[in-house]
Amino acid sequence: MRNKYKLFTILLAFVVYHSTAQNLVRNGDFSNYNTNCSLSFSDAFTNNSSTSCVDDWTSYSGSPSLHGTPTNPYAWMWSRGRSFESIRTSVAFKQGVCYTVSFSVRTNDHGDTNTNAGSTINLRAVNIRSTGGIQNEEDIFTDNIGNYLNNYRTVQVTFTPTRDYETLLINPYYAGSGRQAEMSIDGIVIEERNITNTFGFEDVTTASTHQFYCQETVFLNGTASEGEDRYIIYISKRPLGSTGSFQWAGTTGWISGPIGRVNLTNVFQHQGVVIENGYEYEIKVALQNDCTNWEPLIKRFTMQEENKVDTAFSVQYHCDSDGTITVVANAADPNGTHWWGLYETTQSGSISDTDTVGLIGTVQSGTTVTFSGLSTYKNYYIKHGVWNSCYPWTEARKATDGNVSWSPRTSDFSITSRSFSNGTIHISALALSNSVFVNHWWAIYDSATNAQITPIECCGTIKPSFSFAGQLNKKYYIKHGIWNDCMGWKESRTEFWFGQEPSGQHPSEYYSEIHPLDFSPSTAYLAQMNAAIISGAIIEDNIMMRRDQERRASLISVYPNPAYAYETIHIDSSEDVQIKKVYLLDMSGAHIPLEVIQNRTQTKLHIKTALKKGVYFIKVIDTANKETVRQLLIQ
Repeated sequence: MRNKYKLFTILLAFVVYHSTAQNLVRNGDFSNYNTNCSLSFSDAFTNNSSTSCVDDWTSYSGSPSLHGTPTNPYAWMWSRGRSFESIRTSVAFKQGVCYTVSFSVRTNDHGDTNTNAGSTINLRAVNIRSTGGIQNEEDIFTDNIGNYLNNYRTVQVTFTPTRDYETLLINPYYAGSGRQAEMSIDGIVIEERNITNTFGFEDVTTASTHQFYCQETVFLNGTASEGEDRYIIYISKRPLGSTGSFQWAGTTGWISGPIGRVNLTNVFQHQGVVIENGYEYEIKVALQNDCTNWEPLIKRFTMQEENKVDTAFSVQYHCDSDGTITVVANAADPNGTHWWGLYETTQSGSISDTDTVGLIGTVQSGTTVTFSGLSTYKNYYIKHGVWNSCYPWTEARKATDGNVSWSPRTSDFSITSRSFSNGTIHISALALSNSVFVNHWWAIYDSATNAQITPIECCGTIKPSFSFAGQLNKKYYIKHGIWNDCMGWKESRTEFWFGQEPSGQHPSEYYSEIHPLDFSPSTAYLAQMNAAIISGAIIEDNIMMRRDQERRASLISVYPNPAYAYETIHIDSSEDVQIKKVYLLDMSGAHIPLEVIQNRTQTKLHIKTALKKGVYFIKVIDTANKETVRQLLIQ
C-alpha cells in the first residue's frame, strides 16, 4: 500500500517553488468520505452527489470503488469490452491558461498481454450535457497501462485547454475481451502555472538598494517571483553618467529551480565577469516553466567609485569543555581585507594602548575568527582592522566579557558514605556533574566555630574521602567550591553529625543526619575567593596547611597508648612546639577532669576518674594557638 505522504514528498519541490498556487481539485486525495461507507465498497462513487460516499466526487459510469486504509484511501476502477468505470469532479478549466496536472497511479493487467497492450489510463477535461452525454472533451493525459503496473508512479504533465471546461473525468479503457484492466489513482493536483517575475537588489545586510560602492557584494533578491522552474540572468554595463547603449557582459545560462536570492558578484565572477566600480549595470532576468517559455524583467544598479568599509563586528562566547573561554568574532561586512588580534590589558573594559599588555597568540584574518583559551581572571579586547584597494585601514576595538557561564553550572554534591568508629568519622562525597571541566575544592569545618578541621582536597577530585577525629552530637559541614577559567568561585555546603542510640537501644550503634545548608556568599567573600584563585593562594595554602599539620603531628608524641585507667599519660613535644593547654575528651566531646603537670617539653596527665574502656581524645593547644588532636585508647 502506497503511503499518501510519499506523494507529498515527491511533490514537495513543486509546492515550495509555487507556494501560492491553489489546487483546483477538491478532495484530490479522497480523504474526505462518509465513514459509514466501508473501504473496498464497490459503489462508493455514485452518479448522485447526495448518495456518493466521497465528497466532491461522483461516478460518470459504472460503480467505482474506494480502497486503501481509513487514513490513506484511493479510487479504483476497471474496464473491459469497451465498458469502464469512471469518476468525475468539478474543475473550472479556462481557455488558454496553462495548468500542471499531477497524480499518483498504479495499474493491473492480471498478466494478460492483450490487456496490457490495449488498455489506457485517461484523464480528460469535459463538458457534460444535462442529459448525461459528453458535449466537448480534450485529453489531459493518456498512456498505456503497461507503464504503471503494480507499483505507484507519480505523473506530472502540463495542459492548456483550447476552450473552457467544467469537469475532470478519469477512467481506464480496454476494448478487448481479455482480463479486465484496472487502475488505482490518488493525490490529484491541478494548479495554474502563471509566472510572476519580480526582483530587486540588496547589499550584504539584505537592505534594498540600487547603489553600491567599492568592493561591495551585489545580491539579486527574486524570492517574490512565483511559478518559475528555471531562470536565466543577463548582465550588461556602461560607464557611470553615460547615455549610450549598454554593452553585453555575460550570462548565467539557464539554471533550474526558483530564482531565490542570488549573489551576482560571485555568480558572474565565476563566469569571468567582474562587477567593477564606475559602471551602471543592467540586469535582465527571464523566468520559465513548462507553461511559459519566456517572462523577462530588466532592472539597473550602479557601482559608485566611492567606498565604505564597516569595521563593526559581533562576538559570541561559550565555555569550552576544558573550562576555558572561546570567543567567536563575526564581521558585519564581508567586503575588504580583515585583520584580527586579541590583546591582554591590565584594566577590565579598557581598549587603550596605555593599558595593553600585549598580543595574545597570532594575528588572524577572514570574516569569522575564533580565539580560544581565554580566562575570566584576565582582561582582553579584540582589535579588528579592515581595508581594501579603495579604502585605507580603519579599525574597531571591543572589550571582552569577563564571565561566561555554562549549563548546568553546579557546586552541589551528595554524601555517598559516612560512618563513626572508635572516635573517627569517615565521610565521602560525590560532586554533581558539570558539562565542562571545573576545579574542585573540598574541606570540612566545625559548624559552631567555622574552623577548618581537615586538610583541603584540591583540585581535581570529584570523590573526596575524609577521616578525622570527631565527636558525637557535634555538627560539621563539608564545603565544596568549584571554578574554572570561564567563571569564578561557586560553593555549596552540607552539614552532618553523628549521635548515639539512647541507652538500652543498642548503645554501641550510631545514627547520623545530613542537611544541605542555604549558603549565599557576600560579594566581599566571592572577591576574596577569586583573589585567592588569581594569586594561586587557593592551592598554595592547601599545600602549606598539609605540610604544617604533618610537621606538628610529628613533633608531639603521646605514651603509653593504649593506656589503663588512673595511669599517667606522657606528652612529649619538641623545642619548636610549646604546649599551652591540654584537654581530655570522650567521644561525646565532654571534658574529663585530670591533673596536668608540665614543663618546657613534657606534660604529664594524671587521670582522676575511672575511665571505661574505649576511645578518647587528647587535644593539645600550643602557644601559637594551633590545635593538635591525638587519639587515646583506654584498655
